[in-house]
Amino acid sequence: MKRKEMFSRGFKIASILVIQLFVLTFFASAYNLEEYYPLDEGNTWFYNVTTDDAMFEMSLAVEGKETVDGQETVKLNDSRGGYKCLAFISGALYEYKDSDVFASTVYTPAKKLLPNIGLGETEDYTSVAVDYDQQGNKTGQIQESGKISMKEAEDINVPAGNFPGCLKFSSEVKTTEENGSYEEENCDIWYAQGVGKVKQFCFNTAYDAASGKATVFSKTFTLTSALINGKEISNK
Repeated sequence: MKRKEMFSRGFKIASILVIQLFVLTFFASAYNLEEYYPLDEGNTWFYNVTTDDAMFEMSLAVEGKETVDGQETVKLNDSRGGYKCLAFISGALYEYKDSDVFASTVYTPAKKLLPNIGLGETEDYTSVAVDYDQQGNKTGQIQESGKISMKEAEDINVPAGNFPGCLKFSSEVKTTEENGSYEEENCDIWYAQGVGKVKQFCFNTAYDAASGKATVFSKTFTLTSALINGKEISNK
């Protein structure tokens, strides 16, 4: 009799563990992040950007590919002359390279932008950002660490329209230079299914070790329109 009771109790515990594992797996993979940031060739986003002392317009467009450290990536070009090399790996979005007209930065290992996590979950990452000049010469490197959380699903209203059920990601990132200078960046970013990033707010603190002074600044992006897989996204 006792053996039957022990077997029954053990079976119930095992069943509960299996159910819990299924639930955790389901929620961790409930969202296909590639649907929330469709990085297909030709997709373009237009933003209003507001800083502490300026307002301007900029665009991001997926144009071309580049292989970085053996990984094929798509190039997300911005209208100010720079681009980022991005790739989805196992459902998560990584940044391999950040380049502009003056220099480039390669992340080793690749910097995680959107982890494949569920609502309420957080994931940490570390990376080394190696800087190169236009000739490909290494000019320095900094340590970067951060954590990214998927906070909740929210309805977001921006000039491009109203987007229900946007995934809100919050990130806390710190970069540290060899001389002790550092920068901390805290961002909230909202992604709409089938559209991409519709809003972003970042607050930065930059500390200069030489002067011992810190400066703070912020930047906000709001989507004004987009062209996604041939479809215009606009409030007009």
